[in-house]
Amino acid sequence: MLIIYRLLLVIVSSGLAALAFPPFSYWSLALIAWIPLFIAIRGLNPRPAFYLGLLQGFCLYGLTLSWMWNIFSSTAIILWLIVAVFVGISCALTVTLKCSVYWKSTLAAFVWVGAEFFRSEIYMLHFPWMTPGVAMQPSWLSPLIGVYGVSFLIIFSAILLTSAPNRKNVPHYLGTTILIMLFFSGTYRSAPQQGDIPIIAIQNETGSHLDSLELTQQALADKDAPATQGFILWPELAVNARALDVPYLREDLYTFSSATHHVFVFGAYTNADTPSKREGLNYNSAISLHRSNLLGVHHKNRPVPLFNDGVQHDIAKSIPTPIGNIGTPICFDCDHEPIIRRMVADGAQAIIVPSLDAEHWTERQHHQHAELFRHRAAENKRWIAVAASSGVTQIIDPHGNRISSIPVMTKGYLIGKVSLTDGRTFYNRYGWMIGYICMAVTALLLLQRILSHFISVFRK
Repeated sequence: MLIIYRLLLVIVSSGLAALAFPPFSYWSLALIAWIPLFIAIRGLNPRPAFYLGLLQGFCLYGLTLSWMWNIFSSTAIILWLIVAVFVGISCALTVTLKCSVYWKSTLAAFVWVGAEFFRSEIYMLHFPWMTPGVAMQPSWLSPLIGVYGVSFLIIFSAILLTSAPNRKNVPHYLGTTILIMLFFSGTYRSAPQQGDIPIIAIQNETGSHLDSLELTQQALADKDAPATQGFILWPELAVNARALDVPYLREDLYTFSSATHHVFVFGAYTNADTPSKREGLNYNSAISLHRSNLLGVHHKNRPVPLFNDGVQHDIAKSIPTPIGNIGTPICFDCDHEPIIRRMVADGAQAIIVPSLDAEHWTERQHHQHAELFRHRAAENKRWIAVAASSGVTQIIDPHGNRISSIPVMTKGYLIGKVSLTDGRTFYNRYGWMIGYICMAVTALLLLQRILSHFISVFRK
């Protein structure tokens, strides 16, 4: 195959994949987007396969994550390359698989998801955006196998369809059947549900509690304002200070809390009591109050890499409230699968999220980020309400349907309803292990290839 032909296939692959994500959101293209890549690397040695995978990843992430240039300037190129390396490694390992088409397809899917999971959940620059599973709509598969399981099925099908044809073409029929199933799972989804517990979510970029208080008072005076007890939710770092340690802030917030019958959840800094005993360290926290009583505090488990986002914490528990048990993960916590899963396992019946998406990160970034909350809702069968600094402030039902939202890039408030849900999904109990299993298989394959290489060199 001519190198020009292979390069064109890689460009087509990255282009189709980019169209599957916001702002375009042609999600069904994710089913076929990686097929041209696997055609391009067919018959190659590991090194050229790595470079073609690297190119596909770089083009895909450069297109979809172009908003990173607004934040990091030219350093964004390095970040796109780092994320693309994992695509290159997957391609290099895939071409070394010399076995039957079914074993090769299975192992290649393990490799892809293993590298994807490591990059997303384990690696220090953990970034779980722009994967085949995330591109898909939440569906009935989500509470069974989650986004990593859906990625597995997409890659498994792609390898089957790019295998050499035989007389009966059974692998091709199987791959096509799986893709059709995935298409219909995303097309025919559960109908949106209606909540019964009111919530007011504030969208405010300023970080001033006075602005958020003013917006909240406007919402409470709205003709649609809830009369029954519910939640009031402010964004991440809506109080851009140590809210519980600064007397006038604490007094203002506790006074407001005592004047309303709603459960009040807001984002602020709190003092980080770390073993180092260094002064000035903060947790990025979600604080829950009711009638000026402190119900609980969650500290961010996944601070955003390369930002001053507080000290990392490792506890993710549910918080009892007069309404029910809630989880209050913060922004980037929800991009990763373990935090909400652990809160639900601890009894959280609804997820109430303070979030921050800065206005200068662009509208495209906001909409890409908003999709991850939908997947977490569907994986764990929980209502999720999000108050984001400049959007997307939204309410999502347990099937991953976006029930309501307000325009991004504006100050405002959302009045809606959520519900409490009990029980744990198969994914919450067992399906989450798919990523770890794939990562273990990938590590073993990589180790075996490295050992084989050194043995062959030694024998020479």
